[in-house]
Amino acid sequence: MTRQLDYKAKWYGRTFVQLDRWFPGSKTCSQCRHKVEQLPLKIREWDCPKCDAHHDREVNALAP
Repeated sequence: MTRQLDYKAKWYGRTFVQLDRWFPGSKTCSQCRHKVEQLPLKIREWDCPKCDAHHDREVNALAP
């Protein structure tokens, strides 16, 4: 299933990284990598308690 994604990423000069299904991407700060322990699904935006970065949950999950 991910073979095509890997192929397209290479074709366009991008990097494809497959993460574990349970990787906490939406609750890990994309700026400092601090992981928030509790983040209910109803919370759509949050501020990192360590670096004060403001995150949209979905955009943050896609950040490198």
